Amino acid sequence: MLEAIVRNPAEKIWVTRSTNGQYVNHFLTHGLAAIGHLDRFNLMQGARQGTPYQLGSTEVESLLCTDSEMSKAQRTSHLSQIRQFVKEMAIGDMIVTLDSQMFAVGRVAGFAYFDDSPLPIKVGRELKSLPYQLRIPVEWGPRFPRKNLPLPLERVFFSHRTVFDVTDYWQYIYHILYPAFLDGDNLFLSLFIGQNDDIRTKDISRLINILTEFEELASIYSDDQYFETLTLKASFFSKGPFWPRLKAKEKKTLLYLAFISAVLSGAEVGPVKIKGVLNTDTAKAISEKLFDILKENNASEVKKRLDIGVPKGDSELTNGGDLKPKNQQVILWAGA
Repeated sequence: MLEAIVRNPAEKIWVTRSTNGQYVNHFLTHGLAAIGHLDRFNLMQGARQGTPYQLGSTEVESLLCTDSEMSKAQRTSHLSQIRQFVKEMAIGDMIVTLDSQMFAVGRVAGFAYFDDSPLPIKVGRELKSLPYQLRIPVEWGPRFPRKNLPLPLERVFFSHRTVFDVTDYWQYIYHILYPAFLDGDNLFLSLFIGQNDDIRTKDISRLINILTEFEELASIYSDDQYFETLTLKASFFSKGPFWPRLKAKEKKTLLYLAFISAVLSGAEVGPVKIKGVLNTDTAKAISEKLFDILKENNASEVKKRLDIGVPKGDSELTNGGDLKPKNQQVILWAGA
């Protein structure tokens, strides 16, 4: 089964740190993210657990100004991060947390609230409590090794802020999460070359040729005017990401492209079963031509030599969530 996520351009992506990753496991285990920017003001005194956040910006700024140890720059930074955490993070937005070894991705599942429940978890031989009182519900999904981060994203994650917006880097995060996704008139594929040895130029050329012929085949069956629009983002000397982008004017063309490209991510394509996208005659015709392209380019050998795969993460979390975008289209292709 191949799923192509249709990106909602209104979706934002946030990072919430946890003091050098000390409390990442609290976040993942208990289904939340949390910050401690207001803890020093004892706002939980006399309040019940789970009290919804209701402070205005003026009230928060006044509280921060009572802390004589904070500089003006620190107050401005704290105010900005609190506002992002409680006002700008929306239900369904994507959220990332990380430590030195891994990063996890989830979706915001509710509104910010105050709670000082310790939520202890075992760290080594000791129980460690979560000190942060300003919290937000999160449905956490898969975890990934941090060593797999693309360099531009790794640089962004070096930010010293606890809460920050990384929406501008959505393509990198989507490539890590999804085998295929659609954005406007673009289809993105997320392939990974797992070959540890030196890569043969001939194998890369064949892979690009397969994608180019797929693109042409899709344009024929969708009556969309064909242009050579294949572009790539790649980072390989041996193993590394290989991210094709194919462009089309018609949504139907993108659907065909995603279907006939599925074989590169290990999907079965014959006999073909496509619900709501292709009729039987079209599926059969595309399937026959697809296999001709694969055979001519020795695709099975190329896939084997390059050890081509798709994004995979460890999703065995107590709070394991579903990273399919909320209220967004998810297009499915299923092989027998």
